[in-house]
Amino acid sequence: MKKIVFALAVMAAMAVSAELKIASVNMMELVAFHPRHDDDKKLLKSKDAEYKKRLEEKRDAIDKIEKEFREAQQEAQNPMLTDSAKKLAYAKLEDLQKRGIAAQGEYRSSAQDYQADLQKLETDLLRAITSSIREKIESFAKDKGYDVVLDATTTPYISKSVDVTDDVLKLFGVDGEAKRAAAKKEMEEQSK
Repeated sequence: MKKIVFALAVMAAMAVSAELKIASVNMMELVAFHPRHDDDKKLLKSKDAEYKKRLEEKRDAIDKIEKEFREAQQEAQNPMLTDSAKKLAYAKLEDLQKRGIAAQGEYRSSAQDYQADLQKLETDLLRAITSSIREKIESFAKDKGYDVVLDATTTPYISKSVDVTDDVLKLFGVDGEAKRAAAKKEMEEQSK
């Protein structure tokens, strides 16, 4: 809703002032082609793999407890056991059951914590990238005399003639056309 109101305000300003200088950028491309984007993706994958390994270890511990429980269950059902041995066997079963429940709770809690950590990390990394992009856009707009720079991905229509995405990418030392070609090639290879 805010974006629509902003777009309407820009159009109203255009009607008032024919000299308003407008540009657009493709924020999705700016983020995807940002120099830190690939490193951030690698960091997220690495953290995800680390968390999955930790969860596998917790799952293995649960499996071990479940195996011990099944073995203790069979032992407790042995008709040859004395009453005191049966008591010990049932006490062991009860202990294993409590340990299993605690281990499963810890597993679920850890999985939720890991997911929240990954989401926070992804948000923080994206926030840092978008912040640096906004700084470059602001600097570019001031240097080139633009009054407004719109995000082309959220604007219903904007002429390609006012697109300055590649100019902003150059400020990061990135060749937009080369990045688009590489991304297109990668998509074609993945679809094979």
